[in-house]
Amino acid sequence: MKSLPKVAFLTGVMRYKRWVGIGAAVILGGIFIIAGAGKIPQQTESYIILFGLPRSTFEPLLANYIELWLPRVELGLGVLLVLGVAARPMSVLSIVLSLAFIVNNSIAVFQGWGGGCPCGCFGAIPILGQMTITQALWIDIGMLALGLVILFCYPKGWLAVRPWFLYKGGDD
Repeated sequence: MKSLPKVAFLTGVMRYKRWVGIGAAVILGGIFIIAGAGKIPQQTESYIILFGLPRSTFEPLLANYIELWLPRVELGLGVLLVLGVAARPMSVLSIVLSLAFIVNNSIAVFQGWGGGCPCGCFGAIPILGQMTITQALWIDIGMLALGLVILFCYPKGWLAVRPWFLYKGGDD
């Protein structure tokens, strides 16, 4: 009979698990939407610090590809996360993207660019556009954590394409 309180506690935790997963998806999706929308008007200046190198020393095709597609991928990923469409596969993509951002910003910090250099992670957005690389690194770590929360706490299956707000309360 001593296991009964544990079951009641776990039932209470499981009740809120879905909302933690949905909340993490909405927050992470919002971050990606803001970042992608901020970079689109200012694409030529947003990836000067890619791996801490000026764009001219980077492979031009790769730099152009990243410059052109990354804001659009961020926008699409953000919209799908906010809506909850295929949230778990999108969380895997966001984890991979966050890890790439962490590696990029870590290299820049270790090269001494961390303190005063603006990162350009949010492009033309006034307050967020002035963020330093070190501050962006902390946001990237938070994004990685949110992606993991979505992966483990999101209420629906792996390929659920119906948005979270269309489900009824007992539809888990």
